[in-house]
Amino acid sequence: MTVAVPGHPYEVTIGPGIIGSANEHLPDLPGATTAFVVSDRAVSDLHHEPLANAIEERGLASVLLLVPSGEEAKSLKGCESLLFHLA
Repeated sequence: MTVAVPGHPYEVTIGPGIIGSANEHLPDLPGATTAFVVSDRAVSDLHHEPLANAIEERGLASVLLLVPSGEEAKSLKGCESLLFHLA
């Protein structure tokens, strides 16, 4: 499905078992060397390994950035923490 952001629409693929075929759905990122995956521990324990494998099949390093579960991660402090790690 297309997310209609004015000036920069983008595609999102959803569906059951999609992580197993993630390599087919990842965008081309010319010049990129690293992909950052943002997740909480519960989700990463279930899904990070196959997603990291798909990312690495595309020739990118996969770096997991863990955030707290729940609403506390959706804050300016949470965003600041992610930006610090990305910098």
